[in-house]
Amino acid sequence: MSRNIDDKSTDNEPPKNVLPPDIYTNIHPKVEAAQIPLGGIKLEEREVLDLHEQLVYYHMKPPPVPTPAYPITICCSPKCLRFELINEPVLAKVGIINCSARPIYMQCCGLWGDKSRLGASWRSYPRNRFWLPPGLHTNVYVRAVPRLSTPVASATSALQIDASHLRDNVTGYFEIPIKTYFLKYKPVCGE
Repeated sequence: MSRNIDDKSTDNEPPKNVLPPDIYTNIHPKVEAAQIPLGGIKLEEREVLDLHEQLVYYHMKPPPVPTPAYPITICCSPKCLRFELINEPVLAKVGIINCSARPIYMQCCGLWGDKSRLGASWRSYPRNRFWLPPGLHTNVYVRAVPRLSTPVASATSALQIDASHLRDNVTGYFEIPIKTYFLKYKPVCGE
């Protein structure tokens, strides 16, 4: 690189004129506060638009509902149990058939409905989890022992059965309705 000897500038000095003379950073002239008239200010009226005309409604599909690859289905016989309790314990049998394509594990979880417990004590058998292959039949038993006296004349409850394809993961609950009539009903004083 050749240097001119007549050039007396040093490398440490900043250049004097960076921008060309006709480029300005702010092309508008400066306006002072005294130059603004107070009486001549008018607000522009804007056109008010109807929001219903502006909005566009899109049809939203609900999220997809997951469907199992192998749904659990069972068939019960009878569909509803009916008990009439007087003095002796009553034992009822419910036949259950696995209508699923795969084997399932089932277990009796007990009775739903506390009103029926006022007139009798209830047990369901088998208490442990049992394996039911597709198309096979098994029996579940419900035993009711009546109490000496009961404050309710009738009650509706349900036998709950859980089912799953695997041993530990419960994926379905089934209910078998139970209608109970207590023939040893004694009304509570004050009724």
